[in-house]
Amino acid sequence: MIYELLLTCVGLALLIYSADTLVETSEAIAKHFGISPMILGLTVVAFGTSLPELVVSLQSAILDREGLAIGNVVGSNIANTLLVLGVAAVLRPIQLKKSVLQRDGTVWILSSLLFLVACWIGMIPRAMGVFMVICLLVYVWTSFKSEHSDDEDNAGGDDEEDTTEFGAKSALMIVACLIGVAAGSHLTVEHAVNLATLIGIHESIIGITLIAVGTSLPELTTTIACVRRGQTDMLVGNIIGSNIFNILAVLGVTSAFIPLTIPERMIGVDLLAFTTATLIGFLFLLTDLKVTRKEGAVSIAMYCSYISFLVFVL
Repeated sequence: MIYELLLTCVGLALLIYSADTLVETSEAIAKHFGISPMILGLTVVAFGTSLPELVVSLQSAILDREGLAIGNVVGSNIANTLLVLGVAAVLRPIQLKKSVLQRDGTVWILSSLLFLVACWIGMIPRAMGVFMVICLLVYVWTSFKSEHSDDEDNAGGDDEEDTTEFGAKSALMIVACLIGVAAGSHLTVEHAVNLATLIGIHESIIGITLIAVGTSLPELTTTIACVRRGQTDMLVGNIIGSNIFNILAVLGVTSAFIPLTIPERMIGVDLLAFTTATLIGFLFLLTDLKVTRKEGAVSIAMYCSYISFLVFVL
């Protein structure tokens, strides 16, 4: 048991470090070409921090561990909304732009509703997975089109040789990080499933707790860095964008390859927690377009209560 736990932790550590470095490198590339902080958070950073969820869910589906594949996304979105947003608000109250709530908040709610529809029918068929991916591509394209930084022209003043060298080094770093994400996710999935079997805990609970929190750490560390640097736009973009990517990209891509069946056990406490977290997160953002320290503390307390219920009651 200790061996399995140790290798699970090693896998998570490698997964988190690789994803974090990938985000850092992607951020440098995006800034080099003059992309705005909000778009950076909604796309590059959100996609980078959602890569662990994508790889874990794909590998879980291939291994016929659908509970782990879906539980990973559900748990990650709950952690992003209650834990990550809560920690960020406690550190510094979050002020939101109305346009972000109208467009990106709406897409977040609609993508969550799409997942709830999948839960109602009991599965995510291949057609729905393809539809999710198409929706994601349209969302990313419209985001870039509507909010691309006006400073783009200023990014073209670098020497062509320096730009080529920067691109080559960044590309190599991204490849290395992707290899790290793949290796880390493999260790995590394999040994977390073994650990669940040994302890007698259902795999979807492992997905919602250990793996989901572990793969949400890139969002948490990125959020804390954004708070430190006063990058509120990137912070909000990272949280909302990651929740959107988790549903449309992670579940979409996974089910486009391997149709997913929603575990019966998940149609209950987990689905209720997912819906409640989404609504509360959205309402917190909706009230005065601000998340206060008090609201952040309430979010953290709710997340701790949810995890405690899973571990000690179920």
